Amino acid sequence: MQVTVFSSAPVVQQGIEAVLASVGFDTSDVDEADLSRWATESPEPIVVLDLSRAADLDLMVDLRDLAPGVIVVALVPSGDAALLHLSLAYGALAAIPLDSAPDRIAAAVHAAARRLHVVPSEMARNPGEALDFDLTEEELDWLRSLADGMSVPDLANRSGYSTRVMFRLLNRTYKKVGANGRVGALVRSARAGLI
Repeated sequence: MQVTVFSSAPVVQQGIEAVLASVGFDTSDVDEADLSRWATESPEPIVVLDLSRAADLDLMVDLRDLAPGVIVVALVPSGDAALLHLSLAYGALAAIPLDSAPDRIAAAVHAAARRLHVVPSEMARNPGEALDFDLTEEELDWLRSLADGMSVPDLANRSGYSTRVMFRLLNRTYKKVGANGRVGALVRSARAGLI
């Protein structure tokens, strides 16, 4: 299996590549511009993705859409339980803290390569707060569409609203889930298992 590590921090990327190479993975150095092409052309590709930047979550969604067979292992900043949940909702097979010990990262990649899900034990014990947001089916559909990467203008067009009205309706939906904006609403919805 081909593995590539993507991180905005070169030292993190090189360190994880070295750890994975030391346990027998064939690592490839792929830059962001070639990542989607690499993922579609490699047999059983595995991408270890550092989600320290907000743009990295978008990169993960793009990978999922362009290369549905790619295995993603998400490395999430320590303590960001919401991002752990969201990365799994967006298609990561494994999601672990970025500051995990090297052997835990290697174990997560090995497990993901066998198509096993990996989450931190504390998340497995407490998978998220049980939240009831009293959303309509239409509002749930809007949130799921946004989580899948649909733009607000496209969502407005599909739903039969003007873009301006759609933004207003979405803002009300965000407030129902206790968030001030799209990202917060998607994180809280993912934690509640709605998307």
